[in-house]
Amino acid sequence: MYPTILVPIDGSDPSTKGLILAQQLARLFKSEVVLLHVLDRRVLALADETYLKPDHTFFADELRAAGEQLLSAVKGTLAEGGIQVRTVLAQGVVVEEIVRTAERTKASVVCMGSTGVGDWGHRLLGSVARGVLHHAATPVLIVPRSVDSVKLQHRAGVDAALEHLLVPVDGSPQSSLALTHATQIAKAADLAHLHVTHVLDRIALDGARMGLRQPSAVEVVQQLRMRGQKDLDDAIAAAQAQGVKATAHLREGRVAQSIVELAEELRIDLLCIGTHGRTGLSRAVLGSVAEAVVGAAPCPVLVTRSPSAQ
Repeated sequence: MYPTILVPIDGSDPSTKGLILAQQLARLFKSEVVLLHVLDRRVLALADETYLKPDHTFFADELRAAGEQLLSAVKGTLAEGGIQVRTVLAQGVVVEEIVRTAERTKASVVCMGSTGVGDWGHRLLGSVARGVLHHAATPVLIVPRSVDSVKLQHRAGVDAALEHLLVPVDGSPQSSLALTHATQIAKAADLAHLHVTHVLDRIALDGARMGLRQPSAVEVVQQLRMRGQKDLDDAIAAAQAQGVKATAHLREGRVAQSIVELAEELRIDLLCIGTHGRTGLSRAVLGSVAEAVVGAAPCPVLVTRSPSAQ
């Protein structure tokens, strides 16, 4: 499922969290890990404006040496754990280099941390994480800043580290792809339990109730419930066909908020969600529900994108 995992690192706490989760996936799928460190062109340009040329050259050389040292140290640690590793040192705009490296290495997934913070309704993605989510064609696994490093580190040494996974389904190709990823991860984790949810959008339901007379409104709402239940039944059947234990959750409310609240309630270890947003360095669109969920989730989130959206 994930033969190659790309992990951007810079030595920060968020990037360390992404690295820890990447190790888990690498062990589950016997993946190769590609470590990427980007020398930020903007930092070098600032140094060029601030210091004399000799100082700038020295400064750039120090940054490159520090990047090489970081890559070498992390590679050694992962190699000691039996993980196949290669390293890439790039220079340029960070988001662009991550996206390009993912394409060049044919990465199956990009695994990274996010620096965003805030309360529900105002939670933010770090600018790099948001940029990669908007532009990358490959699945992106984001570890929010709120996720506890100690808890992640403990899981990294546990065989069945990912015990509870959650995937929202709505019958679309995007949610079907996310379900496939979640099912394969749960299957590889052996003892994992998959939770699937369909959220009846409260705005759509209220619109039906207000815009139609009885009994038409009742019939429309009932049809939406039946359709949601069918999506759940189909998802459960697909998971069970792969030998994965699964539980359905039919909810009503604001879609993104309901997904996040369910993840908190079930203490989910990994949330998988599909998006319809188009990709590419010249196209920056991410599904609004997916971005809201990633920004507020209490756990790592894997965002998948169907080939038709690329």
